[in-house]
Amino acid sequence: MLKLNQKDKFSSFWLWWRGENLNFTLERKIFHSFSLIVMVALLFIIPVNYVSGLYHSFLLTIEIFVVQALTYYISRFKNNFNLAIDISAININLILGINYFFNSGIEGPTLLLYALSLFLLLSISRLSKLIYLVLLNLTCVAIITGLEYYNADFIIVNYNDTNSKYIDLLFSYLVSLILIYAGTSYLKKSYIFQRKIVLEKAEALKVLNNEKDKIFSVISHDLRTPLANIQQYLELANTVELTDEERKVIRKDLLELTRNSLELLNNLLHWSKNQMDGNIVNKRFIFIAEELALTFNFLKSFAQKKDVAIEIFLEENIAIYADLDMLKLILRNLIHNAIKFSPAGGLIDVTMVTEHDHYLITVADKGIGIKKNEQAAIFTMSPKTNYGTNKEKGTGLGLMLCKEYTEMQGGKIWFTSTEHVGTTFYVSLPKNSA
Repeated sequence: MLKLNQKDKFSSFWLWWRGENLNFTLERKIFHSFSLIVMVALLFIIPVNYVSGLYHSFLLTIEIFVVQALTYYISRFKNNFNLAIDISAININLILGINYFFNSGIEGPTLLLYALSLFLLLSISRLSKLIYLVLLNLTCVAIITGLEYYNADFIIVNYNDTNSKYIDLLFSYLVSLILIYAGTSYLKKSYIFQRKIVLEKAEALKVLNNEKDKIFSVISHDLRTPLANIQQYLELANTVELTDEERKVIRKDLLELTRNSLELLNNLLHWSKNQMDGNIVNKRFIFIAEELALTFNFLKSFAQKKDVAIEIFLEENIAIYADLDMLKLILRNLIHNAIKFSPAGGLIDVTMVTEHDHYLITVADKGIGIKKNEQAAIFTMSPKTNYGTNKEKGTGLGLMLCKEYTEMQGGKIWFTSTEHVGTTFYVSLPKNSA
């Protein structure tokens, strides 16, 4: 069942948009994680600044903690990630600039914190914002270092002694180291996660391309054959005098080819519609005896031409909660296959009953059965052409659609089969209409 493939004609746009959406979601997650890490780190830095007598830095780190908590709230709960990033970038650069003058200037840890903050902001921001963040960081650093260079009196040295200076610098270094390690680890994990998604998309597209190749192969061969035969018949009729018996045989063969081609064409149209536009499931209560009467009558008349009988067993007043068009396609394909692989004089039983929490549909035949080595691929587009008892061709597309449409309605489909004994298909649809 191809779920990633919707919808093929928009596949390039879909993959681009999905990738952008995943990146945006990932950036938000990284921002939330980094915000929590920064707030935890600040909870350790705040008391260190206080104990070291760096009261201005103490107040500034409290302010950063409060603003970071606010931006986390804006992004996480108000769903405004871009605003949160802008507030964080402006606040961090301004506060670090102020801290530079109150915490020993170039001899303090502020420039280290500037580099760390830029790394964090670049890690969590969108690509379009990176150049602005770098320019903002460089501008702030150039201004504060330039002011110190031309007038050192702007700088306040708050270290009481050498010990407090070393404690402040080493602690800032350790915190930076921890944050860089955590950020780098998170980015690597994110890269691995996104790479996995890309590989899954590539594999899914490969599966889709294989399916399309098979479909084109079917179109080019199985749909071309009856047209070629009709052309040959018309050319033969125009050049050679045919007896009535010969004409009758040829017309019968052409009718069978055309009927099988029509079935294949209907399935192809359903498959292509599902891949291009996506089927919307419109479930409602379907009164089987009334709304599927024409479908059953058509299938019975088709089976009679092969001398195959169809018996329908319906639970009294049964109404199945399902999509009518999908249910018709499922039944049409299952019963048509049963006819195809049943010998003349065969019998097909179609049963529909209500069970505890689901509806159960069974289509049982006493035909040629399915070989064991072919059963695993029964719901896929098999490259091997299957032939019915009258050499009718089968491609597996109908059963693939049956599986897809059953699962789209929340149901299950399976089968049991014994070679030369018969096959029974089961379709279970949920009873709950919620």
